[in-house]
Amino acid sequence: MRRATTLQIVAGSAVGFLTSACANNPALAITPEARSGKSLKIWSVHAEDGGDTVLVHGLVRRPALALGMLHGHLHVVARFSDGRPDVTADTRWSRIAPKGSRTGSYAVRLPIADAAAVSQIIVSYASTADAAGTIPGMNP
Repeated sequence: MRRATTLQIVAGSAVGFLTSACANNPALAITPEARSGKSLKIWSVHAEDGGDTVLVHGLVRRPALALGMLHGHLHVVARFSDGRPDVTADTRWSRIAPKGSRTGSYAVRLPIADAAAVSQIIVSYASTADAAGTIPGMNP
């Protein structure tokens, strides 16, 4: 039988903590929109009310035959129906293995106190560097 390394134990604990923390937040009434690119598919998007923030998180996946470095970031935009300016954030995904599942996770907190006012959330893949003046994301 194989023993778990310290890194595996810490990583498993972190995933469990993040999963339990996300499970306590109520989901938003809207369905977030995902806009994938050729190099990266956005598998899932979840938006939750975190009190004074909106937590947007999910999974990304590389296509089966995609090789080489994956540049870029995820661009997250929250829009409001009452005419308020959009809230924008850029984030990266966790490490994507070159073989196997080829899946990574991402998460970003948007500073929105009134989550019910959000009318649309869009997560899109951008192959360029992060935009200046956006909120930095979190590394899951």
